[in-house]
Amino acid sequence: VDTRDAFSGEQHRELQKEELFRFTNPSLKSYYPDREHVICRAAMTTKGGVFMLQMQFTINDVNAQRAFGNLPRNGVAIIKLLDGETVTLYNLRADEGKISEDKLSFEYTGQYVVEGGMLKKLQKTLLDKVRIAWSTGYEDYDIQNVDLLERQLPCLLKK
Repeated sequence: VDTRDAFSGEQHRELQKEELFRFTNPSLKSYYPDREHVICRAAMTTKGGVFMLQMQFTINDVNAQRAFGNLPRNGVAIIKLLDGETVTLYNLRADEGKISEDKLSFEYTGQYVVEGGMLKKLQKTLLDKVRIAWSTGYEDYDIQNVDLLERQLPCLLKK
């Protein structure tokens, strides 16, 4: 997406979501023999000069809201980079989750702000893990698509 708001004149750019990670706790593998428990798709986006990492979580669990709660406003996504450094991003808006049409999963979307100073670092460093703060606590996930931001940020930063 590459559009300009007709009223404010702000440019909005959004890249296609890609799978960032998938995860099933080993203790839950027998309950999910044919699918993953948590799947996260992510993409970089910018609007009015604000850069965000949009993360869409699909939780294949009818009890997701009880187990995970919601994604709270100002909740964090702490990304651990392969060089050992961490980057903390804050969610712009709360999301209570939405049940799928087949009533078997819930979908949550977080919009995590990436501060300007972090952009250069994220373009040059591979991702390792992410800790997501849910309203019921936090979960750590190993990132499989380690070069997602390294590939997406240059496209988004092009004039």
